Amino acid sequence: MNNRFFPISNNLLTNKTIKDSFYTFWFEISRKLKEDNYLALILKIQYENDNILILTNLVKVNKESKEGLLEYILERFALKDESYKSIPITGLIFSYNIKKGKIKGIFPSKNIDSKIFSMIYDTKKRTRLPVAYKIEDYGKIILELNLSDNKKFYEIKIGKGRTLRIIQDKNINEITYLKNNIEIINWTDKIVNDKELVRKIKEKTIYFKDDIVLL
Repeated sequence: MNNRFFPISNNLLTNKTIKDSFYTFWFEISRKLKEDNYLALILKIQYENDNILILTNLVKVNKESKEGLLEYILERFALKDESYKSIPITGLIFSYNIKKGKIKGIFPSKNIDSKIFSMIYDTKKRTRLPVAYKIEDYGKIILELNLSDNKKFYEIKIGKGRTLRIIQDKNINEITYLKNNIEIINWTDKIVNDKELVRKIKEKTIYFKDDIVLL
């Protein structure tokens, strides 16, 4: 893949630095996108110690996906543990390829209400809902208990004042989302494999593959 590096002058990553880098990148790349092309992109964070954190999985977008893609990136950043935001960094890396072929926009335009946003939000309460295929990928495990019938209980920190309580029964995760110890919403994730899951939340069933909603 091609790499476009954006240095961060103050060494701390914020929404503003992500937006500034993204808009510059999109200005450069969108001029190369044609109607029969799409963009494959992975966004990475490079730290001063040369460690690299992958902020997003591979996403595929068309030229109309600008605002939805930015919102997705910002939400992925918001779901990272708070410690990631206090470590000095050297910059952002946009790893990308422009490929031939037409695709539907993975992300809706900003004002469209779509089930795609259930990847990040319960749209009624605007609550962020993480997507993960392994328990440790939901966030930082702060409590793990063995229950009866080979079930497990996890309490996981996903941000300041935000935790998940998960009862795991083989490949089924029953999840409760709490903010400041107040229960916000519940849902169930069925892990199909290490790249696919089925989420049942309220009356919706949503299918994910590599963090992308399958339409």
